[in-house]
Amino acid sequence: MKPSPLYSLTALTIAGFVLLFIYAFHQLVQIQQAVHTGTGKNMLWTISQAEREARKLDNALLDAGGRPDGLTEVSHRLDILVSRIAMFNEGPQHDYFLRIGLGPKLEQSTRSMRDITAILDPGIVAGRIEADRVRAVLVPMMDDLGRLANRATLAELDDASQNRQNQSKALTLAIAAVVGLMLTGAFLIWRLLASTRAAVQSGHALAEHKARLEAMVQERTAALSTALEKEKTTSEIYRSFITTVSHQFRTPLSIIDMVAQSFIRRPAAFPPEIVAEKALRIRNACIRLMRMLESTTNAARLDGGAVPVEMVNDDLAHIAENACTYQRELSPERRILLEAESRDFSCRADSALIEQVLLNLLSNATKYSPANEPIVVSITGDADHVRCAVSDRGIGIPAADREKIFTRFFRAGNAVYIPGTGLGLNLSRAIVALHGGTLDFAPAADVGTVFTMTLPRRKEA
Repeated sequence: MKPSPLYSLTALTIAGFVLLFIYAFHQLVQIQQAVHTGTGKNMLWTISQAEREARKLDNALLDAGGRPDGLTEVSHRLDILVSRIAMFNEGPQHDYFLRIGLGPKLEQSTRSMRDITAILDPGIVAGRIEADRVRAVLVPMMDDLGRLANRATLAELDDASQNRQNQSKALTLAIAAVVGLMLTGAFLIWRLLASTRAAVQSGHALAEHKARLEAMVQERTAALSTALEKEKTTSEIYRSFITTVSHQFRTPLSIIDMVAQSFIRRPAAFPPEIVAEKALRIRNACIRLMRMLESTTNAARLDGGAVPVEMVNDDLAHIAENACTYQRELSPERRILLEAESRDFSCRADSALIEQVLLNLLSNATKYSPANEPIVVSITGDADHVRCAVSDRGIGIPAADREKIFTRFFRAGNAVYIPGTGLGLNLSRAIVALHGGTLDFAPAADVGTVFTMTLPRRKEA
């Protein structure tokens, strides 16, 4: 039987609305992925770090003549700056600079870095440096880095504006497609009811068939809803994982890269004991990197309740000491004080996960407090619990933001201009909860914040 032209037109209309909806949904997914990638923010952080290290090298050059360890400090700052500039020429970073039209500026900064290295390396080996000659190249390079940061900020604002416009257009298309589908569906229901009333004499068999069809549609709709919800959860976990990897893994890789480049540029300048020390530092960074990879993967599975927690007998003071040692390697200029009484602080814990919690707290204290203020880690306990408190003298947490500070992706109002993801505290509290403990905070007595982690004390069998 030849199909009715009306139904053919309706089918084409539905197909058109479905295609329009799929297209709009695809556009929204692409825009959402672009928004959560955060390339502009990462690049702005990278440029700011490079500019900061360039200024530290400039200060080291000015102070080199008046300090006994002046040459060592200059060499250290040079290694860090070389590592930062080298990151600009890696694949995603280099492509980003070319996209926003800063390729010539990047090449100029790279050439300046090579000129500075060519002047300083022989001078460091010989025991004297030409500070004025180096600063003649370094000061213009710092200005170039400042311009790079400004241009990256403008590019990020332009991208954000474009994403909002695209998102608005895609949302309008999606709404139009949904409304069209609803109207078309309403029309089809009306036609179906009219046909059913006209065929009432043979309607019993048709009604049974319709009932089976509707049950099948409902079943498949429920299955589709479940699949979409699962896909949404998986996408959220994946974005959290990528953001955490970018945030947490950059510094260990920078340590490895910095030491490796030192060996490549000046292999003859390192005696065997220094080579062994730096090789141990590389190995420790690799071990930390693998631990963070495992911890980050576990954090991505927290929402699904599938995190493997390997409980072992350990001492909270020992875990805190490891975390403080690692943070001192990352921030050698900061004073991190560990205060613990000479007694037992035993607990049952997954050491890697608890260490990651403490590293998150130490990293926050380092970012949000002045460089000249100490960070104090205190270990205490009683008959039932052991506690670790991390205190800083930083910017604190505004009263209006305190209830939401452990919410995923939330950033306090006074911290929006400081690099961060809003993931650390949320994941840390979840990890501590898996151990049957708590993670809380309170304002310090005068200035700053105190975060306190409480875990059950291990009971002797």
